[in-house]
Amino acid sequence: ELGLLFGTTVHAAAATTVSFFLGLGTGSAFFGERLKFSKAPLKTYGILELTVAASALLFFGLLAAYEALYPGVVAALGGNSSGLLVIKFLLAVVVLFPPAFCMGGTLPVVSRFLTTGFPPEVLGKRVPIFYGINTMGAATGALAAGFFLPRWIGMTGSYWLATGTMVSVGIIAILLSRFQSAKASESPETGQNEKELTKPKISREIIGLAFFSGFSTLALQVLWVRMFAQTLHNSVYTYATILVTFLVALALGAWIASWLAKQFANQARQVLVWLLLIAGALTLASPSLFHYLGSDQGGYLGDSENWPEYLRLVFSAAGMTIFPATIALGIIFPFLLKLSEQGVKGDAGRIVGRLAAFNTAGAVMGSLLAGFFLLDLFGLWPSIRLLGVCYLIFVFAFSFSTGKGEWIVESF
Repeated sequence: ELGLLFGTTVHAAAATTVSFFLGLGTGSAFFGERLKFSKAPLKTYGILELTVAASALLFFGLLAAYEALYPGVVAALGGNSSGLLVIKFLLAVVVLFPPAFCMGGTLPVVSRFLTTGFPPEVLGKRVPIFYGINTMGAATGALAAGFFLPRWIGMTGSYWLATGTMVSVGIIAILLSRFQSAKASESPETGQNEKELTKPKISREIIGLAFFSGFSTLALQVLWVRMFAQTLHNSVYTYATILVTFLVALALGAWIASWLAKQFANQARQVLVWLLLIAGALTLASPSLFHYLGSDQGGYLGDSENWPEYLRLVFSAAGMTIFPATIALGIIFPFLLKLSEQGVKGDAGRIVGRLAAFNTAGAVMGSLLAGFFLLDLFGLWPSIRLLGVCYLIFVFAFSFSTGKGEWIVESF
């Protein structure tokens, strides 16, 4: 829908991603801070899902209002294309921010539920597993919404189906919360000092990596959308292909992060250095992989009229080109939870909320800069390579960081 509104693939993708992740980041920080004394996190999760569904219904009214006001807006701007672009971007924020804000609160709340009554070491092992399951569900939803549901039940029907699913999930979560054991529903802060709980510790280097992970991952998503737009006919399918490939790879990355946290619990910092190195190398290789494996050396993909064959071609191209790099990118943020376990102090929801907020803040900046600045300043291929080089710089910086107490921040 926003692609029809903006008229250009990159601007629509950037506006959608920025608005959505701005809501996620703000919601993660907000609910991570304010739900630290929640005694029923599963019930809170259900309420958040119902609120997501309710706020998502604003979509219909806001787009209808914009269509009614569009002629007057154009006339008032007098042909100022930049001003019109700003107004469209603000509309994207108004439409996507409220539901995304509530979605952002779900990860800290679920993290609290999963870690209640367990030692801090479970943060890096349990949360990434469920984070991966959730992301794989997102990939399934993106696949259905991008390729199948609109063809079967239309855009409006697809939207109502998604909203109804969120309502069902919310109601089920609230009902399940009634059957929680006393231990699971008991406040995790029982017997602890409130002052202690309000000061979880996260190192600055971990915060910086969380921000950069979000920045580079979403910047690359926007850049790779532009890359595949050169060889795919339909921009909607281009965006859906990249999004589904991204989400599946991120889910696999989260599961790998959980496995690494178990296998290399005492070498977490060394493992992270290798992860950054691999992510940088695969990012640098993606333009060459696209040219030789993912685009028929610059030719159009999917000329076949056979729909299953078309899907096979486009997903094979994305899989060979960006899937390995995205798996490497997707490991980094969940693995940072392992390096943050010492600061949990029984408040996993707040730690996860803060890291997710920095990660999504980076995602907002990355998508915005890639879609509106990097492409114009450097071009597509240099922008991708620049992000790959940044990973290698982080390898050097993280390898020689001390990790001592002076890097610890007690509040932000």
